[in-house]
Amino acid sequence: KGGARGVHGSFTVNGNAKPQKFVAELVLSKYKINVSNLLSFLPQDKVGSFSSYNPNQLLVETMKALSSKHLFDVYTQLCSMELESKDTGRQTETISERLTQLKSEREGLQRSREQIEARKKAVEQVEVLEKKALWLGFEDLRCKTVELKERREAAKKKLDEATTNLPALERAKETIEGTLQGLLKKAEKKEKEYKNSKKDYEKTYAKAAKLKEEIEDCEDEFTTVEEDAEKADKKAKDMEEKVKRLEKELKTAKKGAEDVDEKLPKVQAEYKSLADVQFRLQSQKDALEQQFHDASRAVERVKLHISKIRNQKFQRRNSIYRHQPHIKKICDWIDNNADKFRKKVFGPVGACIDARNDDVAKYVDQHVANAILQAFVVQTQQDYDFLYKEVREKRGIPINIELVEDGGKKPNREYSAKRMEGLKKDY
Repeated sequence: KGGARGVHGSFTVNGNAKPQKFVAELVLSKYKINVSNLLSFLPQDKVGSFSSYNPNQLLVETMKALSSKHLFDVYTQLCSMELESKDTGRQTETISERLTQLKSEREGLQRSREQIEARKKAVEQVEVLEKKALWLGFEDLRCKTVELKERREAAKKKLDEATTNLPALERAKETIEGTLQGLLKKAEKKEKEYKNSKKDYEKTYAKAAKLKEEIEDCEDEFTTVEEDAEKADKKAKDMEEKVKRLEKELKTAKKGAEDVDEKLPKVQAEYKSLADVQFRLQSQKDALEQQFHDASRAVERVKLHISKIRNQKFQRRNSIYRHQPHIKKICDWIDNNADKFRKKVFGPVGACIDARNDDVAKYVDQHVANAILQAFVVQTQQDYDFLYKEVREKRGIPINIELVEDGGKKPNREYSAKRMEGLKKDY
């Protein structure tokens, strides 16, 4: 044990003061420990491990062996604080990097927020524009519907007028055709007479020319015979008779020719007038045929327009089919089994309503339930049971059925007769 304070290198052994050298020799001889060698303090089996320590580990182990516990604890705290300082520095760097990353993400989120707000405003504007477009489309369709209805009314009036005037035009056409056929026959007859008269005139003219030649021959012979008058008296008389006869025939031929010449202009004028009448009648016939053709085409157009208007019921039914596919299945089944019902089945009710104008259509849409518009109407209880059993129970298709046994019975209205008159006037 070390001596008192101030006595350097002084030791006591069993209460007696001894020098350091004595103590070192005593420890070496008795305990086999060389105090000048730190390795001597360790067991021999620990010397190898102790000699393999690095400077830091050697310092720690030396402090454990030579120093007090307080110094070692201070050393341990300083090491821990150094490690914590290093960890705190690394954490600070990590936090700085994370802060920078979060700032970048915040800026990106801010931009995304601005884009989302701008998109939201754009979507609201698009919805407003779509509503406006739908309204404009509805107004356009309404105007077109009104125009089509006006055109339908005008076409119906034209059809009525054409239908009313058509029998009169047909009768006039038949009368004109009969008159034209009579005039054509008469013209053909006159033409034949004119041709026959022309042939007679040509024959008479040829005969007259021949007679004239014979007269000239006779005159020549008569001149020759005068020289020998005495010898040719008899022959002269014969020639005179022949000449007289020929002159009579010539006169008759000339008279016939004159009659033909007189008749020829008249016949030509009649033929020309008949030709003019025929031309006028043919023109009238062509005009009437054109009018008849135009009227027929107008009738066909009006019929086509009416058929298109009638097809509006088919279009309404198709519109219902698109929104309610099960109603199409019901209609197809009813059409395929129509012969199994006692009386005709009507429906759906919405497809059977023919609104006179847009106000009536709007009133129906606002005040009539969809269940009624999608319902089917039967006229007997047997048809009701049969339809419900086949469609609802066997096929599992939902259906609304209304029974109207007396079709001629007036319905019980919830409004008075005066109120109904007012509704009729308004709608």
